[in-house]
Amino acid sequence: MKPIRRKKTIVSSGGVIVWHDGNQYKLCLVKRRNKKTWVLPRGRVEPGESLEQTAVREVKEETGAIGEVVRKLGVVRYSFISSDGTLMNRLVHFYLMRFVKQSRFVPNPETEAYRWVTFEEALNLLTYESEKDIVRKAQLILDRGKK
Repeated sequence: MKPIRRKKTIVSSGGVIVWHDGNQYKLCLVKRRNKKTWVLPRGRVEPGESLEQTAVREVKEETGAIGEVVRKLGVVRYSFISSDGTLMNRLVHFYLMRFVKQSRFVPNPETEAYRWVTFEEALNLLTYESEKDIVRKAQLILDRGKK
């Protein structure tokens, strides 16, 4: 294992984009290329972008889905050591988003595929427990809104 030589913080943003098919809510997950993990769409904040703008852009880039931010769901924090020994601290801000329309999905170097799933399916597919917690929070908010 390489020694940690420096630290770096990466700020990202993403979304739980949902639509209602008449019977139930569905949300969109993405499959990461090479890692074969299922995750929520998210990516790095670009210079001049707000966290909300990044969430909308990243969801569209990774799924083709266009959405509107409803509210913030929370922040996921995790760390890893890069191949050059840098300790990478990542903060990912997640937003609940309302589906507006679907545009064309183009597979890219990071994202192999996307899938619309129920909340139950999402909890079974998602790789990381922290993202499952974000999905549970989104579901709770939507369930409260139905009452």
